Amino acid sequence: MKALGILLRLFILICPILLVSACGMALWSPEETDKTNVLSNAQVAKQQTLLAGRSSRPPLSSLNLLPARTSENTYSSNLQNDKANKKHQVPQLSLTEKRDEYMALLALVVDPEQRRQIRFRLADIQMLLAEVQLEQGNEAPNQSYFGEAIAAYLQVLNNNEVVTPMPGSSLTEEEQALNIKMMDAMYQLSRALDLAGEREQSVDVAKEFIASFNPNSFAITNKHVELWFRIGEHYFTQQKFAQAIHYYRQVLAYPNYGDFYGISAYMLGWSYFKLDEYNDALIAFDKLLKHSMSNQAALASKTLDDIQLSKGIKRLVEDSLRVMAITFSYQGNGKAITQFYREHGEQLYQHLVYEELAQQYLDDDRYIDSAEVLLGFARNWPSHPRAVSFYIRHIDAFILGDFPDRVFMAKQGFVSLYGLGKGVVDTMQSPIGSQALPYLKQYLPELAQTEHSVAQQLERYLKVEQTLDTSDDHADYQTAFVDGGKKEGKSNADVWRKMPVAALKQEKNAAYESAIYYYDNFIQTFTDVEDMSAKIAELRFYMAEALFALGLYLEAITAFETYAYKDKVNPMAVEAAYAGILAWRAQEIQSTVSKKQAIDSRSQPENITDNAMALSTPIVQYTPSQQAQKRFVETFEGDPRSVEIGISLMQTLFVSKHHIEAIKWAAWVLVDARDQHRFSNAQLDSAYLVTAQSYYALNNFAQAEVYYAQIINRLNYSDERVVELRDALAASIFKQAEVALNKVNLDKQAIARLDLASADLSESSHIGLNEALTHLQRLMDKTPNVDVRTLAQFDSATYYALLGNWQRAIELWQDFKQRFPQHELTPAIEPQLLFAFEQTEDWQPAAEMLLAQYFNDKTSAQASVQLFTAAEYFDKATNREMALDSYRRFAHAFPTPIANANEARYKLSEFYLQSNEDSKRRYWLNKMMQAQLQLAKASTNNDPSTAGTPRSRYLAGMSAMVFAEDAFQVYKRVKLTAPLDKSLAKKQHALSKTIDAYDRVMSFAVAEYTTAANYRVARVYDMLAQDLMDSERPDNLSALEASQYDILLEEQAFPFEETAIQMHENNINRVKSGLYDEHIKKSFVALSKALPVKYNKPVLLEEVNADEL
Repeated sequence: MKALGILLRLFILICPILLVSACGMALWSPEETDKTNVLSNAQVAKQQTLLAGRSSRPPLSSLNLLPARTSENTYSSNLQNDKANKKHQVPQLSLTEKRDEYMALLALVVDPEQRRQIRFRLADIQMLLAEVQLEQGNEAPNQSYFGEAIAAYLQVLNNNEVVTPMPGSSLTEEEQALNIKMMDAMYQLSRALDLAGEREQSVDVAKEFIASFNPNSFAITNKHVELWFRIGEHYFTQQKFAQAIHYYRQVLAYPNYGDFYGISAYMLGWSYFKLDEYNDALIAFDKLLKHSMSNQAALASKTLDDIQLSKGIKRLVEDSLRVMAITFSYQGNGKAITQFYREHGEQLYQHLVYEELAQQYLDDDRYIDSAEVLLGFARNWPSHPRAVSFYIRHIDAFILGDFPDRVFMAKQGFVSLYGLGKGVVDTMQSPIGSQALPYLKQYLPELAQTEHSVAQQLERYLKVEQTLDTSDDHADYQTAFVDGGKKEGKSNADVWRKMPVAALKQEKNAAYESAIYYYDNFIQTFTDVEDMSAKIAELRFYMAEALFALGLYLEAITAFETYAYKDKVNPMAVEAAYAGILAWRAQEIQSTVSKKQAIDSRSQPENITDNAMALSTPIVQYTPSQQAQKRFVETFEGDPRSVEIGISLMQTLFVSKHHIEAIKWAAWVLVDARDQHRFSNAQLDSAYLVTAQSYYALNNFAQAEVYYAQIINRLNYSDERVVELRDALAASIFKQAEVALNKVNLDKQAIARLDLASADLSESSHIGLNEALTHLQRLMDKTPNVDVRTLAQFDSATYYALLGNWQRAIELWQDFKQRFPQHELTPAIEPQLLFAFEQTEDWQPAAEMLLAQYFNDKTSAQASVQLFTAAEYFDKATNREMALDSYRRFAHAFPTPIANANEARYKLSEFYLQSNEDSKRRYWLNKMMQAQLQLAKASTNNDPSTAGTPRSRYLAGMSAMVFAEDAFQVYKRVKLTAPLDKSLAKKQHALSKTIDAYDRVMSFAVAEYTTAANYRVARVYDMLAQDLMDSERPDNLSALEASQYDILLEEQAFPFEETAIQMHENNINRVKSGLYDEHIKKSFVALSKALPVKYNKPVLLEEVNADEL
């Protein structure tokens, strides 16, 4: 208490002063600086710029922020109570009266403890009296009031000691009560000194209070907290910021004691700020914000103006936000704010810091910096209740700063962040979605149409690039090209002129893609929003145009068709529907070029039948393109373009082989729509042609014929199409013939190999063939010059042949050959025509055909057959000359094989036999005989009886027989006359040739000629014996000589008779081999005469059956 005694003595010596509340003192000004921590020149300049005019913290007294002093019973409160309860309370003594009473009492009381209590009470009353004077607003209060209070407190403090508890022991109740009195007295003394203007002494007493009631030994009270603050305030006014920081931090260490936490945090922040310790300053200011606004509901969604704060606290908060914003501007703007709250924990009020910094930048016309701060918050906390408004304000900052390019990109960013389905907004009914919705409603169309416009400008620019060169005119055009406004300070043409064409194309495509994205985003976002259907439909149409321009035809089709048929009635519905059809056509071309697979159908198949046609009809599935055309015509039938679309649909259905549907749409052209639309002749012709060709494809050839005939009648004769149409007409008739032929059970293989004889026909087949012939005849009559006429005529001839009408078949075939000599079917006619001649036994033309074929190619494999058959047919035609010539030619040209050669020789020999040309006949007979002998010579055993064929041996035997008969006749003509020796020699010579000739006959072992030759040989010997006996006798023979001469002749003749018998017996022995003919029979007769005993016996006949035999 010695220190307090010193203070008392000092106080008595001090001259009277004006007591001023510490709360009214200015604590800091721009001129005040802390010399202990100096900023660099650049930092000072920046700091002075940012702080100019508004950098001092507000005076605390002006904010009414200092909490009421701690006291037991204030006079002011008593006065209030007195006034409130005046009617109900017993009149009380005034403070002055009480003071006087206590002073009088003090003189009378002897007990030390009582006196101590009275002195404590008197000191409190003196303090109350001084405060009442101060509260009553006395400009120069009587300094004796605070002086008396100070003196009273000093007296009680000097007369008493604080009892410090010892470790392990506790204070008595009296000691605890004394300590409380001492604590109150020391606290009030510090207050009194402060109110009396003695700041230094007040701080010293406060420090003594802290030392006396050390927190290590005593419990913390509100008085501790207040005095720490007072000490810190003192050091702050002395610009001793480090010391101030120490005491402010002591206050903050006990947040639950007193009301000094917020103001201490605020002052702590300023203290750190003064020392350029910005991070600590930010932490301190943030504690103030947290303390001040911790009890605010829905804080995250509020602005500072919306937050319910007292005027003083609000000013503190505003100033703290301002200083924090300044500090963050040193450290990296919005990024620094983000980093700060991520390190120290996110707070519901942190958006206020961003907002303050953004506003400061905006106030200084730093629009880009302001926008970046706002954007930083929105991007980092996109779901924050204020994020949408921050994003919009960042766009507004660009608008204020006149940065159109940044405005455009900022709106793009907004859509990217808050567009439906981007993660932040799943539904527009959410709180964030409802905030973003009005801006999406504005931005999406703007972005889409801007991108669409740029893409269209680029497209036009590129087209100009392709058509213009780099002439002056071109340059002028480029310079004057429309500016899309996306590049600040430059026209699009200026930018595009410096870009390669490939890059420009990429830019164009990217612009279209962006436009499509924004259109689609708008549609998806506002589909369920009331009163947006018209706008959605409008943007859907634009999106479809962009999709089409980009070559995304399928997507364009979907958009066009939705606009045309599903959206509410739209003025451009018909245009959209037509555009969808154009997109389908473009898609089909694209698919063809790229060889992609056909697109999937997006429509349900329709079951379409035509009962008027007697044909089974499959289920028709329209392609999407065809479905689009069909839908257009059905929906917008009155539109003039439905004519072209209906025609196109008809043609595509035909090409896709949906013939029944093609016929229906052709009927729409020819019948249904004729009253509503005008069709050109070409369109009508197309409908007729599709109908005809579709009926043809459906195998309704009769109807096809009708429509082909109608088309031909419509066209001029000189029209180039007439030729093809006549071919089609002929084909329809020809097909009708084929249908009729399908009823006929023809052996087509037999017909194919020209074996008409084996193509057996039933009676019903005749009907079918006649029907087919009727159609084929119509074809030849109506369209005589078409290509199929040749086939019709050829087939007609064949079918007439099948029906046995050979004469008509011959006429058609001959006419065919004459009309079409070079036709590929002409060679096939000759075999059939030859067959027809054969069937009609018209041998002469048949022979001529064969002979002509032979002469046409003598080396062919068929040449020999052709020539031989020609000779036969000439023979049948009784054309002896041509037959003889043909046989002769054959015999000379084809000596081998021997079979046909011998037949020709035989025919020649027969011709000459008939003409009695023996020498020529024998020439060919000799040829047949020599041929057989050559075969024998070539064989291994040189045996004419086995060489060759039976026919060659027969003909050789026959020929040899003729020559043997010739020798026999010569032999017969030689007579035995006298002198006998001479005539006999001639006879024997003839006999030898005859025998040799007959032996040759027998060498061929032909039964017919062998038995004849055998018989002839026997006959020759028998005749020789008879001729000897009948030979002329010599003249002048005596009877004896004559008798002897006869005996001699008999002896000479006998061997010949024996040989004859032997030869006959050889002949009859052939019966044992099963051979019996005329000459064997003659041999039996001869033997029965020559040897009657042996051969002239009665014959017994008995029938036997096969088993007995």
